[in-house]
Amino acid sequence: MGTAKNSACIKVLLVEDNPSDVLAMKKAFSEITKVNFELICVSRLQTAIAYCRQVKIDAVLLNFSLPDSQGIETFYRLYAEIPDVPIVLFSGIDESDMALKAVSEGAQDYLVKHTYTANGVVRAIQYARERHKMVKALENSNRDLAQFAYFAAHDLQSPLRAIIEYLEILQYKYGNKLDVDAHQIMEYAIAVSGRLKALINNLLIYSQVDLGKKTFEIIDFSTVIPEILNNHKKNIEEKRAVITYHSMPSIRADKMQITQLFDNLIGNALKFSKVHPVIDITAKQQKEKEWLFSVKDNGIGLDMKYADSIFESFNRLNGIHEYPGTGLGLAICKRIVERHGGRIWADSMLGKGSIFYFTITEKTEHK
Repeated sequence: MGTAKNSACIKVLLVEDNPSDVLAMKKAFSEITKVNFELICVSRLQTAIAYCRQVKIDAVLLNFSLPDSQGIETFYRLYAEIPDVPIVLFSGIDESDMALKAVSEGAQDYLVKHTYTANGVVRAIQYARERHKMVKALENSNRDLAQFAYFAAHDLQSPLRAIIEYLEILQYKYGNKLDVDAHQIMEYAIAVSGRLKALINNLLIYSQVDLGKKTFEIIDFSTVIPEILNNHKKNIEEKRAVITYHSMPSIRADKMQITQLFDNLIGNALKFSKVHPVIDITAKQQKEKEWLFSVKDNGIGLDMKYADSIFESFNRLNGIHEYPGTGLGLAICKRIVERHGGRIWADSMLGKGSIFYFTITEKTEHK
């Protein structure tokens, strides 16, 4: 609707059902002269989705409240269809919190109804398009790095497996011919190889969080937890641990990654524990689509000044000989939680135990 010449036309889809708001936006676009815009207006989300499947759109102005969709679910549904198109929310004053949440989950900006100007609309759309390009470039760069890490770790598996096998053969065939010092060197080499194997496995898991296909499905968490406890059965029995869980929900998420998340947190609670670990796992619904989970233990705890840094890659607060590990477990947890639209944090006291909290925003399946 702009009158600029010799510039590419920027197609903007307005998804709004209120006639007066549509008229106001059309008026704003009619005042734009320096940028060549084409404004397409639809009143229903399903119409917008169908249109985007047929026509290349450069940006979307989206109202939360439509005849066929309400609230932030409106954004989720459209974003799932057009993740490569910048979305600017078109919201009422009382929807600002919802708009900010949508921005934190992929929307590029938001305009408040009855307060914007023509210049404000131009700026919002242009900035949204530029930010979207930069975000996608960064995502591609991070994906390339993750892919490199994955293949590097994958290629290291075979030679390391051979090293471990040769060391075990040497120990089996010639162990009785070695003196005490040689025995210690052999045992140290096997132990170091084992730690390297664990590190490579965790690097593969870490890189796969972003590289893996997004396969969200309905998960019954009350069946996932017992599977994980079974994996730790020997450790649980040896430490005589008591693990309880209550009212686990069924929500849409990535089952493989959720299993890995709980496995890491339960494994940590067992590792950094006293003689008889007591671990309690809870879940409660915070909002319509958000759940808060907690994993509480009575272990060694941690100084809260390290509460943020423990989620960084390769960050260890304890000696590797006292508490073996790779320093990637909680970093993997953080990546998984963020991929599910949530956050993770810890509350702890030295010698008193820790509580790890995380939120998961339930994903909606879209065909």
